[in-house]
Amino acid sequence: MCNCKNIYIGNYKRQVSMKDPFNTRNRNDGWVCIDICICQEIAELWNNGIRTIESCCGHNTKDGYIITLIEDKEKMMRLGYTRHKQWDHSEKTLTCFYPLSHFSTPHRKTTRWGTVLIDCVIIIASVWSGWWLLLLLLCVTGRYEK
Repeated sequence: MCNCKNIYIGNYKRQVSMKDPFNTRNRNDGWVCIDICICQEIAELWNNGIRTIESCCGHNTKDGYIITLIEDKEKMMRLGYTRHKQWDHSEKTLTCFYPLSHFSTPHRKTTRWGTVLIDCVIIIASVWSGWWLLLLLLCVTGRYEK
């Protein structure tokens, strides 16, 4: 979940203004308000060419969501996103996903504890076997890029 406390759905207290590079909503010269809890994730989606329409962190009361254009559905799935079960737009132009940035969401494919376990294995391998095994593990887990 997020760090929201006493923030209700529809409240704009914990939001930041960000420039949507696609200006998907065609308003305000591309400037949109994003919940601060998921603004980095939305920026990463934009960097990956995903066009977002709407998002909400859930404010610790509901599951968060990210709505994208239907054309970006396959990209979202490749990035590890799971379709939001409670959202079914009557429009066939949009699709909705759970944010990956919320660890407690049961739909996240890699849990926080799974990441911690991988990190522990990497540390043990580096101490026990040397730098070559460490480099191999970093490459396999995606933590090392050229």
